[in-house]
Amino acid sequence: MNILSGFSDISIAQLLLVTCVALFASIVGGLAGYGTGALMPLVLVPLVGAEPVVPIIAISSIFTNLSRTAA
Repeated sequence: MNILSGFSDISIAQLLLVTCVALFASIVGGLAGYGTGALMPLVLVPLVGAEPVVPIIAISSIFTNLSRTAA
């Protein structure tokens, strides 16, 4: 099983969009203390569907909390 096979139907433009929204959400989350979990589904649901967004946001929240713990 190749991990890159999951990205075969996602274009470079879509990955760039997700990257830009993730950067914006991280800035908002850093300034406000919340909001990343509310902003990311807006761009992820049209791309991957609603069901896989929940674990994606959960993993993102784990990384966010680990970085806050380290800081």
